[in-house]
This record gives sequence, C-alpha cells and structure tokens, in this order.
Amino acid sequence: MPEEKYVLDKEILATYGEPMSRRERPHSDVRHARRQTLRNGIASIRQSFVGGSTKLYDTNNQLKYIPIPTPDPKDPLNLPPWRKRLAVGSLAIFGAVSIAAETAVASLVPVFIIYYSGISIKEVAKIKKLPSDSVSHNPLEFYAGLNGPPVWKVYFLASMPLLTTGLSQYLIVPLTLALGRRLVLVLCGMIAWTGAIWAGLSASLDSHVAALCYIAVGTAIAQNVLPLVIQDMFFIHERNRNVSVLWAMQGAISVASGVLSPIVIIHWGWRELYAILGGAVFVAWLLVCIFVPETRWERTPEELNGQSKFHLKIGEYRPELDPKIYGSRNFSSNFGIFNRKANWRTTHKSFIYTAKSYFFPNIFWIVLLNSAMVAIASAAAQMVAPVLLAKGWEFERLGFATFAILVASPVSWLICGKGGDALANYSAKKNGGNREPEMHLLNLIIPIACGCGGCILIGFGGEHLELHWMVIISGMFLIAIMYLSGATISSVYCVESYPEWAGPVLINVSAFRSIVGFALSFKVSSWVEERGYMFIWIIYAIMLGVVSMGLPIMYVYGKDIRRETDVTNLLSHLMPRDKMRWIGILTDLLHSTGDDLQLASRNLICLGTLRKLAPYGT
Repeated sequence: MPEEKYVLDKEILATYGEPMSRRERPHSDVRHARRQTLRNGIASIRQSFVGGSTKLYDTNNQLKYIPIPTPDPKDPLNLPPWRKRLAVGSLAIFGAVSIAAETAVASLVPVFIIYYSGISIKEVAKIKKLPSDSVSHNPLEFYAGLNGPPVWKVYFLASMPLLTTGLSQYLIVPLTLALGRRLVLVLCGMIAWTGAIWAGLSASLDSHVAALCYIAVGTAIAQNVLPLVIQDMFFIHERNRNVSVLWAMQGAISVASGVLSPIVIIHWGWRELYAILGGAVFVAWLLVCIFVPETRWERTPEELNGQSKFHLKIGEYRPELDPKIYGSRNFSSNFGIFNRKANWRTTHKSFIYTAKSYFFPNIFWIVLLNSAMVAIASAAAQMVAPVLLAKGWEFERLGFATFAILVASPVSWLICGKGGDALANYSAKKNGGNREPEMHLLNLIIPIACGCGGCILIGFGGEHLELHWMVIISGMFLIAIMYLSGATISSVYCVESYPEWAGPVLINVSAFRSIVGFALSFKVSSWVEERGYMFIWIIYAIMLGVVSMGLPIMYVYGKDIRRETDVTNLLSHLMPRDKMRWIGILTDLLHSTGDDLQLASRNLICLGTLRKLAPYGT
C-alpha cells in the first residue's frame, strides 16, 4: 500500500476508533439519529458542490484556466496555439466536407425523382424549368404523377442518413472513450471517403440509399466526437468560439457544395459528383491524420473544477511545463494511434451513464429542443427545392439557394461563438466570478425566434407560389441560423453541465435529435402532399415554440437539477456499505468554518479519497 494510506489509516483510527463489530453496534434509536445526521451532511454537500459550476474569475477579476492543465507537455491543453488552430481547421474542414458528401443530394431529390422514373440526367438537363401549367398550388403533385418509385421512397436519399447518424452515435462515442479520439477519427474518415466511392458506383435507388447511410456512419463523428476533441484542447472560456467554427465551416462548405452539385450533375453526371466529393473527403481526412493528435486525457474532478494538485505560485492558474519529468512531445504523441491504453471499463460505464443522463430533466429538454430543430432543418432541406422549381428556377441554379446558409454562418458565429463566449464570461463576472452552464441558455433565444419565423415564411412561400422567391429563401436563412447556433450552444451547455459525463450526454443529444428528427421529417413530402405547405410548417413552428417554453425553467432551476442529478450519483459511488463510520467524518468536515477547510472537504469528496476509508466500514 502507498505510504499515505498508512498515515491516513492511523489518523482515522486515532480519531474514530477501531471498526465496530456487529455486537458493538449502537441501539436503533442511536442509529436513527446518526442516519439523520448523515442525511443532513449529504444535504450540505449537495449545497456546497454542484457539478458544472466553476469559479472562472478570482477575487481580483483575473481569468482562471478551467480545466486546469497538468505540467505534462503531452497534455492536449498544453498544445501551442498554432497547433490548436491547425487542429480545429482540419476538423472543421473534414466535418463539413464529409457532411457535404452525405447531404449533397438532399436538395436535389426532385432531380433524382425524375431520374429514377426512367428519364436520363441529360434529358433532365434539357428541361430548363418546369412548365407553368404542370404545377398547382402544391409543387409535389407534378412529381407524384411520374411513373417511378414513390416520392417518399426517393426522399430516403435525404432522410435515411439522418437516422443512421443517430444510431451510429451509440457505437462511435463509447469507442472514443475506450480507444481514444484519433483512432475513431481515422476509421470514420476512411468510411466516409470509401462510402462516396460506393455511392458513385451504385446501380439502383436502394444501393444509393445504402451508400449514403454508410457515409453517414463516417460523418457521425461531426455531431459529437469533433466537439469532444474541442473540449479536450480548449478551456471553457474558449469553447464556444471554437465549436462554432465547426458549424460555421459546415455552413460555408455546404454552400459551395450546394452551388456546384446541380451544375456538376447536369453537365457531367451525379456519379462524377461523388467522385469529386470523395476526393475532397480524402484530402480532408489526410489533414486530420497530420494535424490532429490524440486528445483523450483523463482528468480528476478537481482538475475539471480548476483546482490543481500541483504546486502553483501566487497569482498563477496553470503549472509550468516540466519536460524533464514527463518528457517532451514526440512522434508517438503527435501522430500515434495506439498511444493510450484501452479502457473498456469506461465504455461499459458510458452506456450506463448514457441511459441515466437521458432522464435528467435538463438533458431531456435539450434533446427535445434539438430534435425539433433538426426536424425543421431536415424538412427545409427537402421541401425548398420543389417550391423554387415551381417558381421557375432552373435545375442547375437550385444550388444558389444555399447562399442563405452562407450568410447565416457568420451570423450564427457572432451569436453563439464570439458573442456566446462574451456573454457567458460577462455573466460570470457579474456573478462573483462563478460561471454557470445555464448562462449559455440565454444565447438560445435568438435561434429559437429565428426558427419559428423561418417556419412561417417557408409555409407561406410554399403555399402561395405567386409570391417572390425571396420569401422562402428568407425562411431558409432564419432556419439556418437556428440550426447552426442551436447545435453549438447545446453541445457547450451539455459538456459544461456534466464535464465528467461529456461523452454520454453528447450521445443523448446528437443521437436522439437525429432519430427523433428523422421521425418528424422522413415523410414530410407525403404530409405536404396531403395537407399543404402552410399547415405542416405551422405545426413545426408550434412544436418548436412549445418545446422552447422550457428555457426559462431550465435557466432558473438548472443548477438545482445539476445538483440532484450529478452529486447524488457521485455520492452513491463513494459511500461504503456501512455508513455509520462516516457520520463523525462528515460532521467534522461540514461543521468547519474556514474556507480552506471547506474547500479541502469538497476536494476530498470529489477526488474519491473517501473511498480509502471503505475498509473501516463494517
């Protein structure tokens, strides 16, 4: 046993005596009194320690580094700024390009409806625009009259990858926790560019859909693994702006893909489009292999809360690097794949924590909100093109509609990136230096309002074809702001609320929003055929509005929810079977009046030091 264990044992024996035998246990009334004391102690601990709440500024208003890094140069928090920027850029490009390979045909489903009806792409190219007498008040009626597969089945090209992305999360994230981030990034990147090759060689609609679902397995990392890597490399006051880079880049490259895809399909062919996208994903994958190191790093609860176990000088909030003891970064730490020991126990725990965290009220609400946003964004990607074609747009110019996303990308970055960090840090200063994850929820107000407004505009523009096409493009612009901003804010909020459970809570958010989003949008073409644009999009707006009513509740009571969901589970892991021996220990710790002793008691519990006392329970 370690030397400090013997010292601790002697102190416990001297203070609280030898373990009691079964005969020496006190009378039931005494045991009841002690149990009540223990309950009061646990209640005090819950009040003093809340997971996710951090002291971001000290009494001198100086910014602290949270999580606090170690002196090891191989710690991802200690990467030089230029290396972090290259890593974020590579991740952003890979995530955006791989998603573009998966969703490139989402807005071009009308072209594939015609193609799979037996009309070649060259003949589609000759149709500059739909004849004005071929569309009625419902743009989808023209495609339903073609002698081809059902319209809803062709729309599986846009909707089925969304479902696959959600289901893939349950495998991918646990693997990153067990084997490391870099190995999963490399494997998923290979799946993405090989899937593009398969899609280009597909010979039927079913094979085409299956290939896109295969690509979706590779691109699923963009939903949660990439934000997880950002969390590993950056302090909490930097995360918003860097996570928003991922989504802003996705928006920008989606525009480039959206503009070029119809042009490439009409003039060269859709198989050539997949060849181009597959090559772009391959290049982005190489960038990830070169510039993104392994970032999995196990940290103690005290380090996640900004408290270092290493010596710090007065006024310092991060230890100096010590390459003499820990060694400098080398080829293995920069480019290695198996440079972390596999931890399958973490994978097992992640499944348990995923199941538990889903029922946390704040996480459940975030899942519902994100599901509504994903459903609206997916439906918009599918349903805008038929309206534009009905308004006289040419097939090859459909991609210019994505310029709405290009304009929305910097706006969302200002809202949830730079603006999000500024608002959260300013609120922390006003809160005595304490930063709460609920401060990020204020940034959701604008995206939610944009989402409701975008639904109304798309419904109105789709129902009244005589209106200018800018009506429906404006709706697409507002929905893009909602989706890009909402995804960023939700990821940061979940990671900061449960820093020790970052992977499991991200699984819930990214997986369920994709699955529920698929359920709410996969038959939107049939629903629009039956009920019309305005009715369906008003339903979407009402759905988003109803779910968003939980925002003020979570903002006010979010900390209490985190206290109950996080600390209760933490204590359940730390308590030994016999709690009698703990009463004196908890009482001494909790009745201390000095700030240092109170802080020490909190650290003692967080670090799991009390587990060492378990042998003294009978």
